[in-house]
Amino acid sequence: MHANQIGLFTLPKPGMRNLEGIDCAKELGLTAFEPFGTADFDDDTYARRMRAHADEMGVTLPCLSVVADLYHDESGRERERLIRMARAAAEMGCGLLHHTLLPGLSPRAAYPAPTEAIPVVAARAREVYDAAERLGVRCVYEDQGYVFNGIQPFLAFLNALDRPAGVVLDVGNICFAGEDAEAFAEAVKDRIAHVHLKDFALLPAPAPKAFALPSGAFAQPVVLGHGSVNVRGALATLKRISYTGRLMLEHSGPMEEQIACIQTLQTWLA
Repeated sequence: MHANQIGLFTLPKPGMRNLEGIDCAKELGLTAFEPFGTADFDDDTYARRMRAHADEMGVTLPCLSVVADLYHDESGRERERLIRMARAAAEMGCGLLHHTLLPGLSPRAAYPAPTEAIPVVAARAREVYDAAERLGVRCVYEDQGYVFNGIQPFLAFLNALDRPAGVVLDVGNICFAGEDAEAFAEAVKDRIAHVHLKDFALLPAPAPKAFALPSGAFAQPVVLGHGSVNVRGALATLKRISYTGRLMLEHSGPMEEQIACIQTLQTWLA
């Protein structure tokens, strides 16, 4: 793997929108930006403007990422929205559409059991997958939240989906399931199509911006290499399988922290 695979999946400056994210990636010396599926795309011209600006700046848009809840989508409106996002992804030249399945990061919330949620969500995700495929876009899924996270539930979902879907290896999210990033990478290595890189410090008590975990610990976002996530182990797996896709930096922090993350990642990849 090489440093030229690094891209940006965050909006580091207050009030920043997707178009400005392209500029930010360029400013950081990166060649890829992953846009967020925001209301910006309600404007039918926005995807075309994104592609034109990305081309002008020499930045690629490998994946469009959307927060979605398919478990509660009895009406089908969420699926309709995701199919519109697939059209936007196609217009931007994104080969991938990533969407969540049942978001939520509060361990105290009431979530369905995976055995209950997986059949429902897999059937609905299949509709989106097939529609996106007809547009030339591949749907990819990540370990996220508390239901579709952890090796066994995630593999069960992929099996129920019954499509050649790709996996977004999110090295930080797996800690919400109390599991190791390298182990997860190994379990899904044949399907990894995209990567999100982040780090968390696992703390015994609440801290600013920290997420509560089911274990009773707290996960605080930190600069890459300063936390407890086994990022280097996951990268070792990616190197072993000769991964050639993008490594998207997903760190919520100001520009100086983005630079620190990039420098750490460049060192690890050297």
